[in-house]
Amino acid sequence: MLKQPSEASNKTWLTLALFAIVAAAASATPSPWWEGKLLDIEPVLPWAAAALPPELPDLAAPEEALLAVVPAEASAQTAPPGEASGSAEATAGSAEASGHPVAQIAAQPHAAPSPAVARAEVAAAGSGSGHAATLPAPDEGSAVAAVTPSAPAAAAPASNDPEISDAPPSAAELRHVRPVIAALVAALDPPKVPMERPCSDPSCRGHALDRFFAKLTRTALGTTARPVRISQFGDSLVMGDDFAGTVRGRLQKAFGEGGHGFFYIAHPERPYAARGYSLSLSTDWKIRTVVTAGSSNRNFGLAGASFAVDGAPAFFARQTDGLLPTTRVGLLYHANASRGGFDLTAGDERTSRDLAVAQGSDGLEWVDLTKPSDRFRVSRFRGDWLWFGAVAERSGPGVVVDNMGMVSGRVAQMSKIDRAHWARQMAARGTDLASFFYGVNDAAEGNGFVSRKAEFERAYAELLRRSRNALPHGDCLAMGILTRGHREGGTVLTYPSVGQMTEVQRAVARAEGCAFWSPYENIGGDDGAEKWNSGSPRLLGADLAHPTRSGYVKLGNLLTSALLHAYLAWIDSSLGAHP
Repeated sequence: MLKQPSEASNKTWLTLALFAIVAAAASATPSPWWEGKLLDIEPVLPWAAAALPPELPDLAAPEEALLAVVPAEASAQTAPPGEASGSAEATAGSAEASGHPVAQIAAQPHAAPSPAVARAEVAAAGSGSGHAATLPAPDEGSAVAAVTPSAPAAAAPASNDPEISDAPPSAAELRHVRPVIAALVAALDPPKVPMERPCSDPSCRGHALDRFFAKLTRTALGTTARPVRISQFGDSLVMGDDFAGTVRGRLQKAFGEGGHGFFYIAHPERPYAARGYSLSLSTDWKIRTVVTAGSSNRNFGLAGASFAVDGAPAFFARQTDGLLPTTRVGLLYHANASRGGFDLTAGDERTSRDLAVAQGSDGLEWVDLTKPSDRFRVSRFRGDWLWFGAVAERSGPGVVVDNMGMVSGRVAQMSKIDRAHWARQMAARGTDLASFFYGVNDAAEGNGFVSRKAEFERAYAELLRRSRNALPHGDCLAMGILTRGHREGGTVLTYPSVGQMTEVQRAVARAEGCAFWSPYENIGGDDGAEKWNSGSPRLLGADLAHPTRSGYVKLGNLLTSALLHAYLAWIDSSLGAHP
């Protein structure tokens, strides 16, 4: 005998039916708070995938990917093959332990160093002398010329972070590096539209990325005491770390493992991911971000999110990718009071760091570990301070790519950050290349971007200009928008705003002396959204704005290829000017 449905059962079915109706409506309604629909039935945002991405293929064959070539000064001190002593072998082992690939250079003409030179120049300790080139004196009539270094308003304590010289490498050094870079580039598909490097000063004595490429050369030579640092800013296309993580993995395979770099100290706005790490983040924070907070307190840190203690917060990070362990951990802060501190535990090593600084100062406090560790925990945050992020690095040569993305990020939001505060944070971080990937939230449907074009152009120029001001010995890279599409029938069409925004971003980058690279043009322009959405594997997600995981990896590979092709062209141009 069948039972009659009870009143409770009827209510359950009614609730499920109402839920289905609401879910269907939410999946078709654009969200006013984030990109995409209110309910994304097919999640394509990067943090939705919990599994680790597949192993990245090597950029080139193993023998081609070894970049630790000998400094040019060593070329005159050649030794016959087979004459290398045990000390040279020990040096090679030390460099391998630092995460910097050691080149097999004995068979290369004029490239075998004496053991003494190898010990002095290739060892992970490096020199990092930091003899910096000086910008030409600015003229009054040019946007590029208006760049002046920002003086710190409140000095932070002296940092133990070594500098990397941005002086032009010698022709001999470039000749040592070139064959290996050329082999790397030969294994990569050339970009459809190359990276643009406009003049960086009114007289055009320098170009965008000159300083960064000079530092990258010294990393390739194995003479740096710290890794070269790229800070990748952007919106949700960056925050999930599949894009930035791909670039990080590619460059580290070529130039050495410098560590993960920057972590938010807690989740800002929405959860974030760190490729190759398992994170445990506390909620005992008062969190303010440039996305939702006002400008009453403009100390948002470098990435646009500040964290004030509200309980007993802790941060824990553990490597899961099998890469080389961390040797240095740093904390970025703003001191509202003169005294503060934190405890750091790495493996079985515990450090309690109490700091006395000038009130209102910004800094990055480094802790050098006595033993490398694949995990660390920060706790017992003390003082009325704002904390912004933790940094994990390795000493010696290599590359670091910081993920400083923010969900729902827009260009104009960065102007909420106090300019002097941001410059001090940038200086504390020691960024060598600031890269900006914004646009998907500013691109309007239809032709709506036209009405906001002037406002976007002003905000974009302000962001790049403050970057140039904050990086007197570094460089800036403006990445154009990727794409944003819509469906008409069975076809995906790209909104006109994407091409319009790309041209604005290109023009502003040129005027401000920053490099420019266009993802939109490199995926096929207006045809790119359709190609990426219909291909196999599918590279563009259901919202036709965010890539799939495969798409993020593809985008990271495209940028890496463009950067290395530009680097090789810079080497050739430098050798042509100084044969």
